[in-house]
Amino acid sequence: MTETLLFTKIAKDIWLSHGGSPAQKVIGDSSDPDLIIVCGWMGAKLPHLHKYSNVYRSWYPNATILLIQSEPVFFFTPRSLCERALIPAAEAIEAFTAKDPNGRPRILAHSFSNGGSSQLCTLGALLRARKRAPSAAAAALIVDSAPATGDLSSAIRAFAGLIRNPAARWAMSALVGVFWFVNMYLLSALCGVRPLGEHLKARLLQPDVLPWMSGETERLYVYSRTDELVGWKEVEGHVRKVREAGLRVREMVLDESPHVAHARTDPERYWGAAKALWADASRTA
Repeated sequence: MTETLLFTKIAKDIWLSHGGSPAQKVIGDSSDPDLIIVCGWMGAKLPHLHKYSNVYRSWYPNATILLIQSEPVFFFTPRSLCERALIPAAEAIEAFTAKDPNGRPRILAHSFSNGGSSQLCTLGALLRARKRAPSAAAAALIVDSAPATGDLSSAIRAFAGLIRNPAARWAMSALVGVFWFVNMYLLSALCGVRPLGEHLKARLLQPDVLPWMSGETERLYVYSRTDELVGWKEVEGHVRKVREAGLRVREMVLDESPHVAHARTDPERYWGAAKALWADASRTA
């Protein structure tokens, strides 16, 4: 295992940070989350994600923070292998039950873009299959810059935009084009398989995206009208369906903010919405 800041790498792309030791525990609010799960956007580096985990650590010094990175290969990997890669994350969550079978931790989840949200949903499916996840005394979910199916040009920008080498970028663009055609047309038309973006929307419509969630779990969607990768009307339409399904949901819409940059664009509003979400979740639990 290697150390990065206050995080321990427990597996590829999975990092864990425990709160203070018993001797170092800070006296905090009893409604603070015990576990915070952060699923980063595709290609996000640790320094980018630490900008979020650092805020949570300053607010909730006793919380365990589970940080999961998302790489482009996730979208080209069979679901069974994606779930297998997330087993260490599932085990870290299940450890709360192992420590106290009767315990009900308070859990906040925060996902970014289609990449992080897909990781979150895959983790939820894995936890349900393993049947060892804890129930939660309080829970909330923040979805930043997702979900959306988009179009071919936005998909190419999302994947190829991560690559600096022109030849490699061209190759990735071609690969994404082929994958898009197969996913959007061949599999959808011939086999009835939902496109990945539509599949993600359907999974986020489930009351139990994560096994401790329900229709009463507070949800917050944050998105922007100028996001070039995730169309705001798609997210708006999804949020409307979430609301029509009877789930508890709120939204924060920015007029001008780049993709997954909303906390930087308007930090006061962004983090104020996050804190209000958790306050309501812990109050109604």
